[in-house]
Amino acid sequence: MAWNLTASGTQAMDNSNPVTMAFDCNGADLLVVAVCVSAGSVYDKIPTYNSVSMTDCGEGLVSSGSESNVYIFYLVNPSSGSNTISLENTATKNVTFYASAWTGVDTSDPLDTAASDHDVSADPSVTITTSAAGKLILDICMDGYINSFSGNSHTLINSQDHGSQNTGNQYTTLDGSSGITLSWTCGSDDWAMIVAAFNQVHLPNRDNLLTMDYSKDGRPFVRVGTNASVLLDGMDVSYEGRPFWGPEGGEEEEEERKRIYLVL
Repeated sequence: MAWNLTASGTQAMDNSNPVTMAFDCNGADLLVVAVCVSAGSVYDKIPTYNSVSMTDCGEGLVSSGSESNVYIFYLVNPSSGSNTISLENTATKNVTFYASAWTGVDTSDPLDTAASDHDVSADPSVTITTSAAGKLILDICMDGYINSFSGNSHTLINSQDHGSQNTGNQYTTLDGSSGITLSWTCGSDDWAMIVAAFNQVHLPNRDNLLTMDYSKDGRPFVRVGTNASVLLDGMDVSYEGRPFWGPEGGEEEEEERKRIYLVL
């Protein structure tokens, strides 16, 4: 199943308590919220969606040590309809966040891996290596450079110029199994950045289908390739409420053969 961005939204820099934004995931099975905090101290608040707490991507807060602080949180199977993303802000810090909603995630095992970095330099970048191809890879970057980002490496979700900082969020579904670098273009200043990769749900592959044939005596077996079969005992073999084979009206029915594809 291909990744599909069903909705995205950006909350402008705000120091209210809480910082909130109405957001409709439009049928998505993954919600990602990337948080930026303009403060030099640890900020450990967890966003909620429809009052359900989200999960950190594993990198925690990444801070440049002075003015750039970022997190990435996610939630599988978010509530339908328009609900509120809320982030407690008792310290009334300047906070902005980016929300994106997606279909295509493996809801039983959503997160593949994450990576992060921070520095004082131009052109922030982070390289991530995923466990396989097919991942959704997205980032959050906050930079103290006074001018806007002049470019980014992959598909932009959104970016903002806050005057004394810049923030941005981008994604890719390119193969990251050999390492892939997400980057932003700007002058030298302090920055913090996280990249997270999410697992794609697996759909049936015709090359991995088994053929099931029902024999006349009612014992099904699975044909594996052309030279092997596996008996499946104890299965209720029926069709439209009656057995495939058996006496009817005192006469033996002709053998029927049914084929079913089983997904590995």
